[in-house]
Amino acid sequence: MDDPANDSARRPVTAEEVAAVCDRLFAEAGDKTAVTVRAVRRVLGRGSMTTLVALVREWKERGVVPLPPRAELLPEDEQRVLEFARQLFGVLIERERALRHREKQEAEARGGALEQELTDLAAQLDEYQQELDAAQAERERLKADLDVATARAREHEERAVRLTERTEALAAERDAAAERTAALARDLAAARAEAAEARGAERVQAEQAAVLLGRIDALEADRRRGEENAATLHRSLAERDGELSGLRAELAHRDAEIRRLGADRADLTQRLAAAERTGEEARVARTQAEQTAAELRGRVAALEAERARRDREALEAAAQAADRPATEGTEPAQQSAGGSTEP
Repeated sequence: MDDPANDSARRPVTAEEVAAVCDRLFAEAGDKTAVTVRAVRRVLGRGSMTTLVALVREWKERGVVPLPPRAELLPEDEQRVLEFARQLFGVLIERERALRHREKQEAEARGGALEQELTDLAAQLDEYQQELDAAQAERERLKADLDVATARAREHEERAVRLTERTEALAAERDAAAERTAALARDLAAARAEAAEARGAERVQAEQAAVLLGRIDALEADRRRGEENAATLHRSLAERDGELSGLRAELAHRDAEIRRLGADRADLTQRLAAAERTGEEARVARTQAEQTAAELRGRVAALEAERARRDREALEAAAQAADRPATEGTEPAQQSAGGSTEP
């Protein structure tokens, strides 16, 4: 339920009320200088100073309403008037004291509330500054981690290029060895046919058969050396496959680091969102942090694309190594065989 006293205090003053108070003050003092804005405010107990200044000025410009001629009072009437005046002034003085006391209490309460609010704001500003400093430190740490990850990715890329070149070289050696092995097999078959013919006519071509048998022995020795070289080449390819497996493990580790960087970036975004409420300085810091986060996102995307490309190349190299025939690596034997088949 509303309080009538509060409603009266909130009710705006009117020009009639101000004019009546001004007339009364002038009648009591007999001088316009007694009619002041503060005196009117004390009598009314409400109203803004701006409104009262305008209305009092209007009353002074309009002029004082002429009072009726003063009647002669009897002594007992004068005594009653004086008594009434003393009582009235007592009431006005008490009202003025109460008004000043209330205004003082309200001012003290507002002052205490403002001091507490300033204290809370200072503490909150310190917290925001600490969060902003932590966010900046986190941004520097993420930048350093990204630089390290970029350097490692560059090293892995160079190593993958070297492995790819080595794999291509081994594949070329394998193809050449296969061709020489095929030529050696053809020469061996021809030598055996010639030896069979020589045995059928050994009385006629005894010396020629002996020569052919020597050539066959040489070809057999070359074939054994080719098989040994092929085994050596197989071991080399197995070592290359091990290196490719190690590279895949390192790429998987880089993938984990990239995901961790993504999580750190999300945490940094949350910290920046909290620091945004600190005012203009926090907004500037947030803009800088967002630019850094955008750069981090671009670098992470580049790392992910690079990781996907290296995975594809590693898988292709592993598939090529697995598809190589068992006869690869026999180049030295075929070269020897090719040299021994000359007539």
